[in-house]
Amino acid sequence: MRSPSYSTESSVGGSISIATPEDLDLLLSSSADETAKVRALDRVAESDDPQVLQVLLTMAQDTTLVEELGKAVGTAIARVFWRRDRVSDAPLYLFTGPVGEAFDKTVGNFQRRAVRRD
Repeated sequence: MRSPSYSTESSVGGSISIATPEDLDLLLSSSADETAKVRALDRVAESDDPQVLQVLLTMAQDTTLVEELGKAVGTAIARVFWRRDRVSDAPLYLFTGPVGEAFDKTVGNFQRRAVRRD
């Protein structure tokens, strides 16, 4: 059984919902609503559960994802790698177009914010 993340503070500001095993199941479901998946992606992006990253990377390779969902996956992956200070370890070669574009855009936004703080 997967263990949920208990973090309630988002690294990108504000409080977040706790990622649950149901979130991961929802993300892997082919019949789940796209809007529900986007909301679940926002929650799981703050989780330290190693299965979260596995699910996100699986989704990042799915060529059947609609563009909006692919962008949400890329953003979530960027948030995970940025929070872990491991952006250069992200397996960009696995990402479909929308996932990679959103990953790059999100990391760029984080970098600009970091520069402004310095």
